[in-house]
Amino acid sequence: MYQFPMPYGISTDYSRDAYVADTTPNPLDILLNPNMWGVPYAYIYGETGAGKTHLCHIYSHHFNVPLVMGDTVGMDEVPELGKSGCVVDNVHLMDETVLFHLCNAIADNQTHAVFTAPARVADMGISLPDVRSRLAMAMTIPLTNPSDEVVRAVLLKNLSDRNLQLSGNVIAYIIPRLERSFAGVQKFVRLLDTQSLSEKSEITIPFVKKMLVNHAHESTD
Repeated sequence: MYQFPMPYGISTDYSRDAYVADTTPNPLDILLNPNMWGVPYAYIYGETGAGKTHLCHIYSHHFNVPLVMGDTVGMDEVPELGKSGCVVDNVHLMDETVLFHLCNAIADNQTHAVFTAPARVADMGISLPDVRSRLAMAMTIPLTNPSDEVVRAVLLKNLSDRNLQLSGNVIAYIIPRLERSFAGVQKFVRLLDTQSLSEKSEITIPFVKKMLVNHAHESTD
């Protein structure tokens, strides 16, 4: 009988030391210096897995401010978030009227807010002009697709998060064959984890070859 693999042993490391940057200046250097923004808001955008949530955790821990998900914030939370400053992950899921009032509360209290989304403000389909204009004026931090060096670092981090230990030869085999995206690396490591558990297989180069074929088929579905 087939047994569904259980997602045990997964503990994402959101520490500052675990963050991998591939651009100059480093997004952290901008994010952790809000006085240089010139505005009360920072807007981080990038694809799934690009590191937005990781940056949220670093900022929240560094400045001891709340980290909330966009779809969990209502009008009742706005006054306190405005006073303390905050981080809103997936701000595109937030009600626009609530977001408008949060932006005003942040400005009125002279605090700072960090927002994340999957795309540029101009591509988010924001209906309210006042919300669109406030986000458009934010310090914008784009997260782009990674180089080979960063693919390696992200691969190693995702393997570590899942307590997977691969030989150097296997890792060297994987890196040039992975798609150049953070989401692609995450998805492939998840595939390695679940399939090695379900098949009770060691992660060898032949096993990786098979998984790369499966991963390519899934990516084109």
